Amino acid sequence: MTGTGFVTGFLAEQRCLEAAFKQHTSTPMPRYYCAGASLERAYTGAQRLVEDGADALVSFGIAGGLDATLTPGTTVIATTVIDTEGSRWETSTSWQAAAAAVIPNTTTGTLVSTATAATTPDEKARLNRDHQALAVDMESAGVARAAAEAKCPFLVVRVIADPAGRSLPSSALHGIDAEGRQRPLRVVSKLIVRPWELSGLIRLSNDSRTALKQLGRVAALGHGLLRRPPL
Repeated sequence: MTGTGFVTGFLAEQRCLEAAFKQHTSTPMPRYYCAGASLERAYTGAQRLVEDGADALVSFGIAGGLDATLTPGTTVIATTVIDTEGSRWETSTSWQAAAAAVIPNTTTGTLVSTATAATTPDEKARLNRDHQALAVDMESAGVARAAAEAKCPFLVVRVIADPAGRSLPSSALHGIDAEGRQRPLRVVSKLIVRPWELSGLIRLSNDSRTALKQLGRVAALGHGLLRRPPL
């Protein structure tokens, strides 16, 4: 059995896909793997999807902005995925074109994946400067590596949540577990000892809500994402 496998970082991202594809009753449901914001789990999860029959892979979710012009809700289709150790993978050019044809107002360019979150404007500026990357996530390089090993096409669709000029509150980094589930009580426990981060958390929550709404709109265009590139 063949089909497309989707790797996300958070269950909220996966739910965007599940809700959208339920509306496409004539299209087989794709396979999913939630990596819990982990580069290595994204790699092993993508391998598992291939073992289960996926012959194309998509890294789908939110990302951090590295280009100062990208605002929350901007959709990025990656042309190239890199990691901080110098590995580099090109996404399927025909699939990029197919996705861009159905997703309005997209931005294309390089995306960098890191093993730990880029939390400060200085960090984001360094990644932008060193790698000429538009956006950063913690999954796409793992998906790219698995796709290269399996010799299957892959696509990266990411929506900007936190912009380049904004810091991520450290308390927010405790809000997702290894399975990608939200853990708000952990955030609250950290916030108790770092109450000055409250305003930053509110901004992040608003930005993330904007990004997830856009992600849902993109997922609703599921046929374009599922359409395999020409072999």
